[in-house]
Amino acid sequence: MNCAEVKYYLNDYSKGILLDEVRAEIHEHLNCCKSCTKVLDNMISISDAASAKKKIVRQNKRIWERVHKEREKNNRAQKIVPRIFPASSRISSEAHHLKSSLMLKANEIENNKLLVIAGIISVIALGVILAFMIFDHPPASFWYVEKVSGYPVIESKVLTDQGIIKIGEKLYTDSESRVRLKVGVAGEIDVEPESEIEINETKSSEYRLVLSRGKISARTWIAPKLFSINTPSAVLTDLGCMYYLSVSDDSSTMLQVKSGWILMEHNNNKSLLPAGTTCLSQISKGLGTPFSNEASTTFKASLYKLDFENSNTKELVNLLSEARQKDLITLFHLLKRLDQESCGIIYDRISVLFKIPQRITREGIINGDKDMLGRLWTELGLGSISLYQNL
Repeated sequence: MNCAEVKYYLNDYSKGILLDEVRAEIHEHLNCCKSCTKVLDNMISISDAASAKKKIVRQNKRIWERVHKEREKNNRAQKIVPRIFPASSRISSEAHHLKSSLMLKANEIENNKLLVIAGIISVIALGVILAFMIFDHPPASFWYVEKVSGYPVIESKVLTDQGIIKIGEKLYTDSESRVRLKVGVAGEIDVEPESEIEINETKSSEYRLVLSRGKISARTWIAPKLFSINTPSAVLTDLGCMYYLSVSDDSSTMLQVKSGWILMEHNNNKSLLPAGTTCLSQISKGLGTPFSNEASTTFKASLYKLDFENSNTKELVNLLSEARQKDLITLFHLLKRLDQESCGIIYDRISVLFKIPQRITREGIINGDKDMLGRLWTELGLGSISLYQNL
């Protein structure tokens, strides 16, 4: 990467939200470029200053309590003043001054209270407006595109700086090109070199694109299920998260979830991926089983054979012998895909790794009882029941 490309990504680099490959390139560049390193240092300093200001704002939230206490104190003072200074008596100038000061203090507190209330109302109103923009705003017929490097092409036109890509159009990046898509109010997508994407037809309030080949990293903040990506071997439904997606030359798909959740589908199979997991999919063999990025090499190898090489029970036994607590997400998905005999073996291994409540029976799990599987999902701490219902 050159300096211009690195500076474009520095903000995301400092937040740790880039593809590992891109982050490695930037890290290598920073090791030998003082100019970009200085820009990064300044960026971090500004971020730290902003964090300090946020801390002050949080401290100011306690103003309501102080105002309330001052108000109560003033109310007590107002009740005392008439007793000290009856209307019929002659009020000295000093006493009159004290009374006036108390009344001014009461008015000042009342005004501060009104300002605080007005501020709270403004924040709530802003939140409502932003929520409307994010969740109820219909998708535009085009997305904004920013060139990061190289000579990306939209249809047959070279993108020189910024532009738009319309529904039905395709975007291509060569070995030197990178772009960033602004997906309406839904999020951002970084498109890596050697990629091909198409903005697909959408229904009302939905965003959809097709990744035919290459790599992208996506960050979304739209409501769940309103953004999806099609690849040759899978359909991904965004449940509000950050993730990396790649499609190889043989049309195989690999998904890595950085945060949040993704629902991945192929034909009648579904996988639900939380942060820190990966899933593969192939056109001929279908959807693989999600696995933890921290799973052992042996565990991953055995799982690949089970998913894509039609291995037998022996391979399942090898996988289960390597299974640990972090692999429960994989074992649960296998319960929904394999035969009853295999499910019995999987249940037994889960019961060793986790104390299963008595109300969740081996027989019920083997027979595929949906309610019991849902309870097992939540008991294992994999996610909420509403997430499980996506499977």
